[in-house]
Amino acid sequence: MKIALALLLAMAAAGAVVVWQAPPPAPQTMAGYIPAGPALVLEASDFAALLRDWQGSKEKSAWLASDNYKVFSNSMLLLRLSQLRDEFAGAAALAPDMSLVESVAGTHSILALYNLREIEFVYITRLPTAKAVESVLWQKRNDYQPRQSGGVTYYVRSQGDRQVAFAASGDYLVLATREDLMGRALALMNSAQAAGVPAVTSDAWFQQAVAAAGPAGDLRLTLDLQTLARAPQFRSYWIQQNTPDLRAYRAAICDLRRTPSEIREERMMLRMESAAAPAALDSAIAGMIPSGAGLYRMWSAPSVDQVVAALRHKVLRPGPEFPSGSPGGTVAVAPQSNDDDADAATTDDDTDDSDAADADSDSPQDPPQVAAPSEDLETRIDEAPLPSGAATFDDKPLRQLLSASTPRAMLVAQTVRDIPGGILAATRAVVIVEADSWDAAVVREIFGASATIRGRFLIAGDAGTAQAAAALGDGVVYTARFAHAQERGGYIKMLRLMDQQPAWARTAENDARQPLFFAENLTSLSGALQRLSDMSIVVRDTGHALQQTVVYHIAP
Repeated sequence: MKIALALLLAMAAAGAVVVWQAPPPAPQTMAGYIPAGPALVLEASDFAALLRDWQGSKEKSAWLASDNYKVFSNSMLLLRLSQLRDEFAGAAALAPDMSLVESVAGTHSILALYNLREIEFVYITRLPTAKAVESVLWQKRNDYQPRQSGGVTYYVRSQGDRQVAFAASGDYLVLATREDLMGRALALMNSAQAAGVPAVTSDAWFQQAVAAAGPAGDLRLTLDLQTLARAPQFRSYWIQQNTPDLRAYRAAICDLRRTPSEIREERMMLRMESAAAPAALDSAIAGMIPSGAGLYRMWSAPSVDQVVAALRHKVLRPGPEFPSGSPGGTVAVAPQSNDDDADAATTDDDTDDSDAADADSDSPQDPPQVAAPSEDLETRIDEAPLPSGAATFDDKPLRQLLSASTPRAMLVAQTVRDIPGGILAATRAVVIVEADSWDAAVVREIFGASATIRGRFLIAGDAGTAQAAAALGDGVVYTARFAHAQERGGYIKMLRLMDQQPAWARTAENDARQPLFFAENLTSLSGALQRLSDMSIVVRDTGHALQQTVVYHIAP
């Protein structure tokens, strides 16, 4: 229900906020109080402090006033969450708003989510008894039915299929959406009653994730990826849309730490079965980054498909790639549906639905024939579409070259620059591929003058003259960096040109329209994060697990 999402989002957003205050010493984990079986567990060392930082941050104010938030506030996802909020409000006899979240935000806190569709959860927070009895929930206890579990009185209220239960036990406030979860949590909090009641600490996925991770951060998120990947709601709204790739992983754990100048995420993804660790990046290609590059990415042992895609899009044929036979350069691919109603027939016990859906997406077949969406009001129907004027890109010679050379590493770097005149902007890019050897004649035939060979490196595009180096640790297989502050102005210029924002865009008569995706939505998100100067990621692969370190540098 909505209170769980409010708590989850508040804890995550507060942990990512750029305002920082020195945290107190981290307490021991409260996971032993959480009943077994959740799909994810989110734990904060001081939730109240994180929430205060978020509430008082410039980033929150800027985002709430942004076009990005306007689009989110009108999304189908928020509409469905609003429906769950109303159901919770009926069962709880109070509104699950931010005032309620602030009322129940203690120091050390933990939230466990059991059912994505129904948003069933247990939330436990360390809140001194005096504050607990002043909470909004406690003031409403006369509207609830008192019950007892292990000598502790708790209060429960139902409406329809929804339940809300809460209890104050010692210095802890407990909130749950099922009475059985409340009873099990209270039993686990009472050592005399805990025997025979399994906690999440006994779940294999949780044990393995915690054992593999280091000390807990200001915020820790632990995920049962196998359970999540089967949930229709996860598949619908997981932004990476790579649910089939997650099948190889059992669990994930992420620790977030904050200092005055940076936010650091330490992530760990545990494989179901160990694999051979790939070769690590070496310092040779890491020292070839063009000086002043606003964005770079480096791979160890890239696939031929990855190299072909990089060379095609950055050097040989920049721009969108249209499917063969698409009239006028339009993409004949049906939009994905995020309609939860289509998933309503799927229960949480079904394990075959994700396999079927993923098998369908992997099977060769003709693209589905769909009518243009009625919302696409900018498509002209009184004129024939313009021909694309571009032949299909033939990648066979390039694939043959790469198959014979066996790429060992790849670097892709780019930066935004103004086109003479200062009105337009474009990207300057270079792709560097490392291999044991290159066929110079084939390289000239494919690239002409746009590529050179320097020892075991193929350099395609505009490499410039000055170079910088990225520091690599042991076992790094991928690294990337984006200089947000440096590149922001140029990208905003490009984003606004992509939408060709019309003169009537912001008149009083049409101010209620949906913001333009590039010119307004994405641009406003960048504006809300202006103090984010740059971000980087380093990935290590041990064969047993992927280790990712993501760092966000914050300007004063």
